[in-house]
Amino acid sequence: MRSISLWLVLVLVCSLAGVSAAAPAEEVAAAVVSAYHQVSDYTADVAVHGPGVDEVVRVAAMPPGRFRAEYGDPSLHHGSALAVLSEGSIWWYAPPRCTGGSTGVEKPLDGDYMTAGIAALSTGKVTGMHEAVMDGRVVPVVDVIPLGTIDPFPPDTGRLSIWIDGKTMLPLRIDGYDSTGALVRSAEYHDLRVNAGLPGDTFAFEKPRGVWERIPPVTSDFLMNLAFLLAQMVILPVESYVALHMWVSLGYRRITQKNILENDTRCRIYQIIREDPGIRRKDIARITRTNRGTLRYHLAALREAGKIAVEQAAGCCRYYENNGKYSGRERATLSALGNTTRREILENLLQTPGLSRQEIAGRLGISGPAVSRHMDRLQKVGIVEKSMDGRAASFAIAGESEHTLIRALHIMGGEND
Repeated sequence: MRSISLWLVLVLVCSLAGVSAAAPAEEVAAAVVSAYHQVSDYTADVAVHGPGVDEVVRVAAMPPGRFRAEYGDPSLHHGSALAVLSEGSIWWYAPPRCTGGSTGVEKPLDGDYMTAGIAALSTGKVTGMHEAVMDGRVVPVVDVIPLGTIDPFPPDTGRLSIWIDGKTMLPLRIDGYDSTGALVRSAEYHDLRVNAGLPGDTFAFEKPRGVWERIPPVTSDFLMNLAFLLAQMVILPVESYVALHMWVSLGYRRITQKNILENDTRCRIYQIIREDPGIRRKDIARITRTNRGTLRYHLAALREAGKIAVEQAAGCCRYYENNGKYSGRERATLSALGNTTRREILENLLQTPGLSRQEIAGRLGISGPAVSRHMDRLQKVGIVEKSMDGRAASFAIAGESEHTLIRALHIMGGEND
């Protein structure tokens, strides 16, 4: 009887300890929701990472019903370069002609991760809180199991970890995990500006002059619109005359194999691709400091002239010199080596063939599911082969890929010297 009483006391103490530990997490979650409801508008650059996703989305929002997303790589969003949510409708703009379409369904857009996090904190189950270091400072991280779907996170997202700014009490980063604990999507907010005031035309349903240009302001002033129209009627013929005169005087110069590299910017882009096979477009833009539109033009010209080749894998375009220097297998191998984790896996398999998933995870310090995702990718392109011994699986470099892998590692090693 005495042992039963002691057991009941221990159960009561443990349950009270659990309640006291959960209370601060729920209080922080409530404070974040309250702070968000005080926000009139915000802008930010959202760095999104995960399997098949690696991009930065520029967002501007006036919660709860107005949102604007400008995508850095429209190929990841079914060709859309810009999306605007306002007045219960979503409008999409697609390059190059900016032909917009609309839907009457009000739902989160790609990039609206903060709204998803706040919704999870409001209606989901807060399971705990811990601390983490972000940009050299300690921030609280609240774990929550959301209720229902949490677009734009993937459908298999079962838990969110929300990193919170201790000063503003707003999310700085939101990580989504699946049922196995593997990270499926991470959204980190940079240059977050709150309540700075947004122009009224930010969410207007007017087609922009260009994909990356700001939507022109909407005005009801009839005289201003008339003056703008008349100015265009006068300026357009003059511009056309000047352009035609210059074309006749200087001569039209068609881009050919012989003069393709006479343009300094295009020549530099080509040299960078030669020196770094498999480089991504955003890295070329960063190195050359070339804007997106100009870079796309030069890449298209180089491709049409047969100077470069492009390979798209996992939603990412990689560029190579197109002179027969790299075979299809070599391009796939160089593309795989562009990911640091996959490169370390391949280097380990070269040194020690027949490693298991657990052994690879232990050597690299990553989770088993993360290893599985990388191995699936490497098997799909034929670099790695899988062997089964009963229920135990082991991995090794495919025989026909070993020489290609060694050559690719030598090429990349030469670039890093």
